[in-house]
Amino acid sequence: MPSTAAVTLLGFGPNNCGSLCVRGGHRHWARVLEVFPERYAEAERQEQELRAELGDVAILRDRTGGCQAFAPSTSKC
Repeated sequence: MPSTAAVTLLGFGPNNCGSLCVRGGHRHWARVLEVFPERYAEAERQEQELRAELGDVAILRDRTGGCQAFAPSTSKC
């Protein structure tokens, strides 16, 4: 895992979770995908495992067009 200082220099805010913060928003996760695609893929895999256990849940929600869905979503609004 990169050091706190290194990750902060890459454009991440306070880094007490190694850039994989479940409280991060869409911009944060887009940056993780850009800078650390392998770490993003691992977080995505773990989220899919969680969804298999709990159903259609996700860290982020898509609220475009007056519709609210989990992002990424397997269900349609």
